[in-house]
Amino acid sequence: TMSHVAKNLPNVETARLELAQIGGGIGTIEGTDNPALTTMLGQKMSAKAHVIQAPIIVRNKSIRDTLFKENKIRETLEIAKKADIVMFGVGLVAPESLLWQSGLLGPKEATTLKKAGAVGAICGRFFNDRGKQCWQDLADRTIGLSLNELKKIKHKILIALGKEKLQGILGALKGDLVDVLIVDKDTAQRLLDT
Repeated sequence: TMSHVAKNLPNVETARLELAQIGGGIGTIEGTDNPALTTMLGQKMSAKAHVIQAPIIVRNKSIRDTLFKENKIRETLEIAKKADIVMFGVGLVAPESLLWQSGLLGPKEATTLKKAGAVGAICGRFFNDRGKQCWQDLADRTIGLSLNELKKIKHKILIALGKEKLQGILGALKGDLVDVLIVDKDTAQRLLDT
């Protein structure tokens, strides 16, 4: 969804605008990786883009902690925490999700996340139907803003399309992870019907 926004956004002249990526990348799915999308948005908005050149999920907490010590990653996340506006999509808890397609997660993680009640992910952070983080071990391996850090940003815009995202959207709304919701007409109607 975010790739459609980046590709279809017209060029805009801005002054002193900075963009910061809020989570690591997936590295393998053409045109949908976070660093590429952040860079594209920066170019279209004549803004300075701060990217995270690291995967969104790593093998263990030790690797994550080591990467958090890198100046560029730490600086980008600090800039992201201070953002006025954040824009993001919601990920699926399913094999067709980009996290599984990219190989960052496998069948074992899918089973554990389903047992933990995960309904969606933002920034690689999985949450349940109340918008609360689930499965701390995976959160400890994730490079990006935490759900609590995300909540503190003044304007949070979720862009999502399709009925398969419905549970994730509802969880994000119930968890106060979203201030502005942009969805297609069918998804909007489904949300109203729930």
